[in-house]
Amino acid sequence: MSRLPHLSAPDPVWPITAPCGWYWQSHGRPGPWLPDRIGPTMVTMKIGISMSGFPMATGAAAMGTLLSRSARRADEAGFDSLWTMDHFFQIPITGQPPEAPLLEAYAVLAFLAAQTHRIRLGTMVTCVAYRHPGVLIKAVTSIDVLSGGRVIFGVGAGAPFNELPPGRPPRDFEAYGLGIPFPPLAERFERLEEVVQIALQMWRGDDAPWQGTHYQLLRPLNSPNTLQHPHPPILIAGSGERKTLRLVARYGDMCNLFDLPGTGFADDLKHKLDVLRSHCEDAGRDYDAIEKTVSTFVEPDEDRARFLDHLAGTGRPRHQPRHSQPQTALGRSHSGPGSSDGAGRSRHPQQRLGPRQPTAATIMLADEIPTLTRRASPGRKPIT
Repeated sequence: MSRLPHLSAPDPVWPITAPCGWYWQSHGRPGPWLPDRIGPTMVTMKIGISMSGFPMATGAAAMGTLLSRSARRADEAGFDSLWTMDHFFQIPITGQPPEAPLLEAYAVLAFLAAQTHRIRLGTMVTCVAYRHPGVLIKAVTSIDVLSGGRVIFGVGAGAPFNELPPGRPPRDFEAYGLGIPFPPLAERFERLEEVVQIALQMWRGDDAPWQGTHYQLLRPLNSPNTLQHPHPPILIAGSGERKTLRLVARYGDMCNLFDLPGTGFADDLKHKLDVLRSHCEDAGRDYDAIEKTVSTFVEPDEDRARFLDHLAGTGRPRHQPRHSQPQTALGRSHSGPGSSDGAGRSRHPQQRLGPRQPTAATIMLADEIPTLTRRASPGRKPIT
């Protein structure tokens, strides 16, 4: 089991780095040991977890127990969100073979909804080619209803290629292996925009016929509708400057960028956010209304202070990627201070950061969450 530098506490808290260790600042109130680390211009980083599958040796009979235990630990510890990948075969970026155990994303989300009470749930992210939009929006709505209004609709155009990369056999790619139609990338972007438009219409309660280029729905009825109003947050993933970020500016409540060195997915975050800002100006959209998320690697045995410093580093203009061989990945997002999900639930745990830096995070795991602990400040008893 991976031993990750997890952030946790039984109640909402902010983790703080300091020369003498890694400490928790409860509820954002300045503590006597770190009075200079909290200021009115700072924002907070929300942290979540994404489960990317199971190790090869995991038996099917153990998967439900492992998922349940991990989800409950994350929920009780105060993590902001819990995510699944929308894949049917394991993908190369995890370091596992295609045959590694992987469960269907929306079945997992429904299971996780029943195991948790507070944490938000979503896919990172759904590929538009894998489900008809009417069925997809019905599934997302159903999980929102059953979870008490906690779902995030993560969606994207899917794999960023028209032809498989060299050395990857077609039989190892899920769409080809399972016989799922997989259009060219340009068409998938067209379908992505239509899917988001259909979702917004269905969540408005409008069942008028939809006639698009790729989809025709005679009556897009959605009953019951979502508990979140006007609709669940829409996360559009990817960092393409001409299409993806333009779609984020027009439709997205959240985006997802990349800090995955050594994988071909390592963005210049400042540049990508500048591009998004430009698209928002063109679309007449408030740039600050979009929650900016970014995925990155974290080493299983990494020093906690170094881990938190890396989170803060993603907000710097000239972030230097690490050249390591991680076994897990982490995503995090930029948003304003004092965030809640609209139902009074605060999104914790959180790290205090300087202005214009990341303010939420989502940790991707290949196995279960280890036992979570927190340290006390100097002169206080450790809490385990």
